[in-house]
Amino acid sequence: MTLEIIPAILVKERAELVRRIVAVSPYVKMVHIDVMDNKFVPNKTVGLESFFDLPKNVLYEFHWMVENPEDYIAQLPGAHIHMVHLEAVKNWEAVEKAVAQAGGKLGIAFNPATTLDQLLPVIEKAERVLAMTVVPGFDGQK
Repeated sequence: MTLEIIPAILVKERAELVRRIVAVSPYVKMVHIDVMDNKFVPNKTVGLESFFDLPKNVLYEFHWMVENPEDYIAQLPGAHIHMVHLEAVKNWEAVEKAVAQAGGKLGIAFNPATTLDQLLPVIEKAERVLAMTVVPGFDGQK
């Protein structure tokens, strides 16, 4: 087994996003970017407009804590991992199509209250799974 550290970045401004990516990029292969729309979760972070022309020396995993994640994914081409929330997906076919057309890979995140019975029917669609240990929306939670 290979251990990989993937730092998570949750920010509200593009300049801070880029600063943090640059700070960690010499040490990691991938960066996880939290994206919130103030609809699926009660907080808002940098949005789609901030993800174009990011530093090229790392890979990106986008954690879409948004309603209709397929709409965002479709606009962000590249070999990214797109972590969508099980609870936010209304149409798996649309999500899978958006990920495939963007050239990325699908990941599934799920909230602490979500049962494994809800995850099991779709888990095989995912390249990776993220089990949230806090209710998503804010950093620094215990």
